[in-house]
Amino acid sequence: TFSNVVVTPVKPTAAVTAMPDNGYLFVDWTDGRGSFVNTEVVRAIEVETDTTYRANFVESGAVLVQYLVNGEGEVSVESESLRPSTGVAGGSEAKAATGYHFVNWTDSEGKEVSTTAKYVPGKNNDGLYEAAVYTANFEADAQTYYVEYRDIDSKEEIAPRSEAQDTVFDAVIKISEDEAAEISGYTFVESDELTIGTNNAENVVAVYYRRNSYNLTIHYRSAATGETLANDYIATYLYKQVYGPIFSPAIPKN
Repeated sequence: TFSNVVVTPVKPTAAVTAMPDNGYLFVDWTDGRGSFVNTEVVRAIEVETDTTYRANFVESGAVLVQYLVNGEGEVSVESESLRPSTGVAGGSEAKAATGYHFVNWTDSEGKEVSTTAKYVPGKNNDGLYEAAVYTANFEADAQTYYVEYRDIDSKEEIAPRSEAQDTVFDAVIKISEDEAAEISGYTFVESDELTIGTNNAENVVAVYYRRNSYNLTIHYRSAATGETLANDYIATYLYKQVYGPIFSPAIPKN
């Protein structure tokens, strides 16, 4: 038997945690009337009657996806802002400049993600878009060129044109003395400068040479005595140049 005892009923309690889905953030709790309660993630509730509380969430802020260019070309879209969960990526399309070709798309770590010109990024394993940078890579097209060998004075060809030489579009070709072919009877002078275009037949660089000169000395001596009969005759001749009769001085008879 108990006397002078007051029994107070214990109110039932519950602890509720607001757990946002991926790509969302918890904002606050509101009651059944929509009135603000608090912003505590874990809500301790004393339950006396039927009670309603609402956990409110918002989607995380938009992420930026960028599309960059490496080489000579362009992209149709340079960047787009996407909601992580509900956004829809439009992607970007790579277009090479004249004389260049598209190679691939790579991510910020240089890893290839696509070899098609139009690239649309996907969501990650959690079903969300992430901030990212993708690069469209371009390279110069393969081209060829030819070398012509010409006399610097007459501009005539002095040797057959070279075989096709490998290069790439927009390369600048200028033949140095060390690179120039050796041509008998000629000395390298200079080379034109050629910027490689898309028409291989027109990719021709001229290298110029000067014809070598040689001195011819004629001694006039007596076969019998070795005596000098006249002053030496000295003439300068160009390689393969045709001349008339050599001058012969009047030589006294013995």
